[in-house]
Amino acid sequence: MAQPVEDTVKKILNHFGEHHVSKVVLAGDAGAGKTWVARKVCESALKEELSYGSIWIVPADYSEKKYQLSLLSCDEEWDDDEDSEEMLITRKESTDSNAGAACESKGDAIQPDDTKAIRLEPLSSSDALILLQGRVKTEVSDNQMLEAIAEKALGLPAGIILVAEALKHIRLEDGVRAFEIAMDDVANLKGDDITAVLQFAYDMLPEGVTRSCYWLSRQLFLSRAAVHFNELITYWILEGCFDNHNLLEKAYEEGHRILMDLKDRGMLKQHGNYVYMERAMLKLPDERRNGFSDGMIRTVCRDKENKGMSTLIIEGGRLCKEVSQEFFKSMKGLKFLAILNPMFEYLPPGLTELEDLQVLVLRGCQHLKKVDEICKLTKLSVLEISGASLLLHIDEDFFKGMANLKTVNLSSLNTRFVPGSLFNRDAVRFLILRECPTFYELPSLRNMRKLEMVDLCGSASFERLSDGNINNLTDLKTLNFSETKVRNLPILGKLAGLTRILLSDCLWLTMIRSLGGMTNLEVLDISGSMNIKDLNSAQLLQKPRFRILDLSRTETEITRLPSLSDLVELRELLLRGCKKLTQLRGLSPLEKLEVLDLSGCCDLRIGPPESFSCMSRLKKLYLSGTKIDDYI
Repeated sequence: MAQPVEDTVKKILNHFGEHHVSKVVLAGDAGAGKTWVARKVCESALKEELSYGSIWIVPADYSEKKYQLSLLSCDEEWDDDEDSEEMLITRKESTDSNAGAACESKGDAIQPDDTKAIRLEPLSSSDALILLQGRVKTEVSDNQMLEAIAEKALGLPAGIILVAEALKHIRLEDGVRAFEIAMDDVANLKGDDITAVLQFAYDMLPEGVTRSCYWLSRQLFLSRAAVHFNELITYWILEGCFDNHNLLEKAYEEGHRILMDLKDRGMLKQHGNYVYMERAMLKLPDERRNGFSDGMIRTVCRDKENKGMSTLIIEGGRLCKEVSQEFFKSMKGLKFLAILNPMFEYLPPGLTELEDLQVLVLRGCQHLKKVDEICKLTKLSVLEISGASLLLHIDEDFFKGMANLKTVNLSSLNTRFVPGSLFNRDAVRFLILRECPTFYELPSLRNMRKLEMVDLCGSASFERLSDGNINNLTDLKTLNFSETKVRNLPILGKLAGLTRILLSDCLWLTMIRSLGGMTNLEVLDISGSMNIKDLNSAQLLQKPRFRILDLSRTETEITRLPSLSDLVELRELLLRGCKKLTQLRGLSPLEKLEVLDLSGCCDLRIGPPESFSCMSRLKKLYLSGTKIDDYI
């Protein structure tokens, strides 16, 4: 049974009043409020002038990493690790050995004599309501509505705070009426877990760059507990979140504004100069169309031991065409170098002597003519050379010594061939060759067994892979051949991990086949691929995890689709401009549908059984140019 927070705090302080007790273990799931309760203990300890104590967060895996939070010193960092199952509160300075001895397992801890354990339950109804009202900061006449919202958050402080901040922003930005509608939406959310509440908080984010920054942050914080706020903004800039990402000052200002917005909404937290994510938000499933493809730079951030990364970002206008021999000599420890819109034709002297470099980004290299010396940088994990339209040749053995390479971005490259040595690098996970105008074929990908993404979007001459069987790429999650001349897809039938296939505006593509084994497919976009004659419809619609299905502007010969009733997870169904489609069945079970676009389906008729009334989440409905009955 839920206990009032004041009672829990009093219980902890009473334990410290017992002579033999020096440690209290708080146990609870992510979002249960372990750090929040710890702060309350601190506040009470200060008021009652209790003796000095420390708070230690002990990760559930019992790694050697522990975090000390001072009860008295405001200068020490509050570091939150809500993924851990236990938090250890001590009355005195704890040694590492004492702290590590506090817990035995994630479940029932085995405590020594000087330790007490408290399991944090969800907040009581009254505490949850107080927290919600205090955060919303708006007088609400309907108290039952607030109680229903607190109940939807399951009494978890994280969920309550996220919902409250989302509602507060709606009130400030969209007015009272929108606020009241949003409250009603939250109170009537379906589901018995926290996911629906988290999804609501995310849905209230402004569309566009703010959401992109959120998802990139989520990817980063899956492997990093906290980062310096400058590093996070730099990460967003290098991932191209901002239209002015090549103008560092303006991009930084925009990044800082979004950082403040995400903090205000409770999604990001900050203490001192370090930022971390509300751990509950890490559990929100990624339902974006291109979600997995974001996050090129994050591959290097997965190295948890890499704490001392030294970073330099240079605007091209600030780097002279002729760079001094001495410029890079004092930067021998540099690990992360990005040069945006460089003016040089050849690499600056000394750049290839940065032996510890792990990330090299040369973006917008419209004057660059030669890069062969980069092959000396054998520790690279991430390499981007993009926009190099004057670069007509890269040596065949260029990638031979780069055994650690995980991400390669050669977008807008003007060479006819990609160096063959790249396709023997078995650690590569992200292969990005967007808008490369001249090459028409890629060598076999069989040796790149860890590939998670292949992106050739906009490479207008690309037609095929030399080896059409890529079934050994079992980690592959995203395949993007949009706006290419691809005629036939490689054999994909056994790639059970594949979640996204993007084939928009593939005008030469006539058939989609072999989708049977892709049980986890979530996104299929073939919009604008007008010459597809066979969708292999029966297999196509037997994908229970489908979230986005875009067949817009396909102009296929298909006049009807099989029943959609099994696609219960579908969020977007886009059939705009499918002029020959006459029948659509199985719409009623699609309760999670948010966007339905049937505009331009001029021969489509839907009868009374296909009511939209069950689609409680539907936000956008397009029916222009249809003959759909008015009574639906």
